[in-house]
Amino acid sequence: MTWRRMNITRDENIADAGGLSRHPNVRRYLHFPWGYTMFEFYDPIFESVYGVDPARHSEATRSRLATLMREERDLLGPVYKGRPDHWQGNQFGLLLKTAVYRVIDKKKLAWPWFGSSPAWEIKRRIKVEGRLKATTVGIRDSLGSAFGEWAEWATALGELERMAQIAYDDKKFSVLCDFSNACGDVCVALYLLLTKTRRQTSLEAVGFFNPEESSPTFLEIGGTGVVT
Repeated sequence: MTWRRMNITRDENIADAGGLSRHPNVRRYLHFPWGYTMFEFYDPIFESVYGVDPARHSEATRSRLATLMREERDLLGPVYKGRPDHWQGNQFGLLLKTAVYRVIDKKKLAWPWFGSSPAWEIKRRIKVEGRLKATTVGIRDSLGSAFGEWAEWATALGELERMAQIAYDDKKFSVLCDFSNACGDVCVALYLLLTKTRRQTSLEAVGFFNPEESSPTFLEIGGTGVVT
């Protein structure tokens, strides 16, 4: 599977929302109903340089990559306006086996701790598991609403085939999901939605795991903490 470069941002950060999906370097485009867009910025040169020491790139390769990075920044003009060239705007990043997902924005979010099994993003069956600060009826209803909103969107896309009922064990929850394709894109969309709604759900941690994994580990975003 080809390594992919996936950008995620609020809709208002896109310079030309109507034309983004038609841009020649945009190979994958998803709009989330909760006000965000994900797109893959692609050029064949990315495949030839992936894993290669930048010091070994030819002058022509370096020039082409610099041009592509300027074009990518232009797509997100409102984010970079008035910012120095070295400013990346990365608020969150996942460097995975087959893709890098990065949230680009000037606005910060309070990310829940994140966990995952190796190469989870290419799987078609995933257990979404998490931790809550509390499990009142209202919190469970809010979490169910967030999952329901995501499931409706992902099902309409033809990506989600089945989502089981959310199972609770004290402050832990889990839900098994089956997908028609590799689950990475739509699961990252879920992580973003659960981040946006965590005040209502008291979410502390969430991750994407192989169904048979019994002792998942979560890592603190931007820190060194670990919780199991």
